[in-house]
Amino acid sequence: MVKNDYWKFKLARVYFSLVFLFILGLLIKYQILEHRKYNLVAATYHLKKIILLPKRGEIFDKKARVLATNVPIFELEVHPSYLNAEQKVKACSLLLKVFPQHSFETIYNLLKKDRFFYLTKNLDYPLGKILEKEINEKNLKNALVLKENFCRLYPFKEVSNLLGRINRQNISLWGIEKKFDNFLKGKEGYWYLQKDACANLYPYPNYPKVEPINGENIFLTIDLDIQRMVYEELKKAVEKENAKRGSCIIIDCESLEILSIVDYPDINPEFFYLTPASICEEFEPGSIFKLVILATILESSQREIFLKQQYDLRTGYLQIGKKRIYDAEKKKLGIIDFYDIFVYSSNIGVSQLALQLGKEEFYKMIKKFRFGEKIEIGIFNEAKGFIPYFKNKKVTNIDLCNNAFGQGIRVSLLQIALAYLAITQNGYYVKPILIKKIGEKVFKPETLEKIMDEKNVLIIKEILHNVCLKGTGKLANFSENIEICGKTGTAQKFDNQLGCYSSKKSIVSFVGFFPKEKPKYLIAILLDEPQKSRFASEGVCPIFRSIAYKLYYSKNILAKAEKR
Repeated sequence: MVKNDYWKFKLARVYFSLVFLFILGLLIKYQILEHRKYNLVAATYHLKKIILLPKRGEIFDKKARVLATNVPIFELEVHPSYLNAEQKVKACSLLLKVFPQHSFETIYNLLKKDRFFYLTKNLDYPLGKILEKEINEKNLKNALVLKENFCRLYPFKEVSNLLGRINRQNISLWGIEKKFDNFLKGKEGYWYLQKDACANLYPYPNYPKVEPINGENIFLTIDLDIQRMVYEELKKAVEKENAKRGSCIIIDCESLEILSIVDYPDINPEFFYLTPASICEEFEPGSIFKLVILATILESSQREIFLKQQYDLRTGYLQIGKKRIYDAEKKKLGIIDFYDIFVYSSNIGVSQLALQLGKEEFYKMIKKFRFGEKIEIGIFNEAKGFIPYFKNKKVTNIDLCNNAFGQGIRVSLLQIALAYLAITQNGYYVKPILIKKIGEKVFKPETLEKIMDEKNVLIIKEILHNVCLKGTGKLANFSENIEICGKTGTAQKFDNQLGCYSSKKSIVSFVGFFPKEKPKYLIAILLDEPQKSRFASEGVCPIFRSIAYKLYYSKNILAKAEKR
């Protein structure tokens, strides 16, 4: 009997030892080995992490006028599963006060489904604060949840394509918003709150709180007054000409600030998004590209030969193999000198120059003008253009001639504007600024390379002035006292369906600067597929004249008023 009791005692001790070891093992597992995992599980029941949203940086013009800002709003989440039948009726009555456009039946049917839904993601902030108070008073805060957010506001439509957009999830889509998103968006903060059995939230001293870091503000060089004036002029011209679109860039030649970038319409109908076409879209430039062959020849060792030579254009065409090159309207300009080739924008004359010069120097100059590469001016998805020679060195004579008068290559309006800007800077290729300041960081223009001698720049200025005096740019003049320098361009568009250049579709353009001696403003304009004007001389020169007149005289009046 005693012996049996002994073994029973031994077995009981072993049993309880094993139970103890098992419990100890569980404690070690849950409290030591996997404590982090179960801490997180427990935290979901008594902790609530609140995301603290940063204020997105604002965007201003050069005079500190707001172009993009933030408006506080509320999002209203509805959790019907937290409501009983009586509370659902209360909730419907409350929501109808704020959203009278909905019927009682509509809201009640949504609540009966017991599924989470957003009633609105854009509730006016003052109205939201009133609703929040009533929700708390009626003890519906678990079912009707108001969350603060920001809505991006763009007060001026004239800069919308340049700024881009952000969506409701605060994701930037394009433009400056996309390019500088890392600076603008800031950094989210968070706050852990204690949650009781009734799901009420309370701050707790030991729980962390990290404040959000607001985004940086961005100041542009864009002048809103100029931007709005150009927008109206371009809108008027596009509608008058029934054109597909119009674009314009204005640069201050002294401060090297981009004062205006306008595209109309600002929505691309083919892709349904806003885009600064002046910077992001490519086109075949036509005769405005003749500046490159002009600069190449003046910088070449054969310069004097070209300047003294006479050029026979009496046939009205140039035969190259099986192809013929004509001047506009198949004009026969007769025998002319080097200067008049550019004054009267002769394709035949430019082709003769290109063939005599050869391709090496010409394509080197294209490279110096930065065609075929991005300028990185501060816009997302900037176009770099396309120069076939940079991909394939095999260029035929007809390709060389076509490229010399701006056909068979693609550029952006910004690239063209910067090529002419080099003439205003005595032969230095410069990179102007669009972004003046981000936070405390100030940006300045860059001088990248000297690509022309000053004596050759003077010749180019004289030729461009004569274009406006007696050539294709006569309609660009707005004052007898202001000497304009500029160049027209009329480029046929390639028709993919026909497999050739269209005789009906074209892009007309003009790039000019003034005054001639000490240039202040440079303006580059284009119209895509104008229906009424066939050539740039009649299609875009009048737009230049109107913009230049308003720009020059309004600024002079303002400057005189400031001196007083």
